[in-house]
Amino acid sequence: MFLLNTGVSNALVNRTLSSFGISIGTGLALESVFTPTTERYDVTREIPNIVDMSKFKYHVFNIYTLLRNIVSATDFDKVRLYESKELKEVLIEEIETLKLLYDNIETELVIWVPDYKDAFITFNQSKKKTMSRPYIDYMSGRMVTKKIGKDDIPVKYIESDHKLDLDSSDVLITTHITLDLLNIKRIKNLTLLESNTGLLRDKYKWYNKYHSIGKRDMSFLPFNDQLLFLLGDKSLVKPGSISARVELYDMAINKKWTPRTTRDKIRENLKECKLALKVLLDYKNIY
Repeated sequence: MFLLNTGVSNALVNRTLSSFGISIGTGLALESVFTPTTERYDVTREIPNIVDMSKFKYHVFNIYTLLRNIVSATDFDKVRLYESKELKEVLIEEIETLKLLYDNIETELVIWVPDYKDAFITFNQSKKKTMSRPYIDYMSGRMVTKKIGKDDIPVKYIESDHKLDLDSSDVLITTHITLDLLNIKRIKNLTLLESNTGLLRDKYKWYNKYHSIGKRDMSFLPFNDQLLFLLGDKSLVKPGSISARVELYDMAINKKWTPRTTRDKIRENLKECKLALKVLLDYKNIY
């Protein structure tokens, strides 16, 4: 890889790498899938689970997650990194390294480039119009992906809106964008492999993607598009008012919700939440 002798180049060359020669956040997830090719970054870290890849036809990586992990592996200025031509080159190089790993297994590697324009508008109606840091990072990432063509990527490469279409329900996904997980309505066996932690999470363990409500325990909450709209997340969906969220939370405890609570019960119980219902008037299901 040819890089100019600049601060940006040095930052990318010296970024924190995992045992696969890939930025640390992505590499820690891969430790749950593959045997490390070099000494692990942290040999004392306990690998949380081993993923049986025979259960999945595809492993989808959100390209913005790959970009975020590259940028986060440095201490350099984010704006300068996203504006640099070197970031695109490093991204393509990491995808090529991923390809070498996935060439040895049956699961097909997929790089997904979603466009969240419509989803962002829908899930943030009637909320504060401030720009979140994750949204700014996403828009910066868009500048990078627009410079990339399918011929630059040596694996299955999907450009689409927020909806992910694949010819299988057995899909593993690595993403930090909670909106991606709403594709569970389209891909029934969608399973998350988290960056950084390497944890494997099915839909009953996606409660940790909601925006926190103080120090309240969120582990009993089901994952649902309406709840995501109301509660917000740590990426692109802004939380509703604290009063509406607390009202929803207290009702969920009283109604004894669990991660397996059905959409019908959720919809029926929400009728008792005046503040939440007022917010939901602006919500429309786009998944």
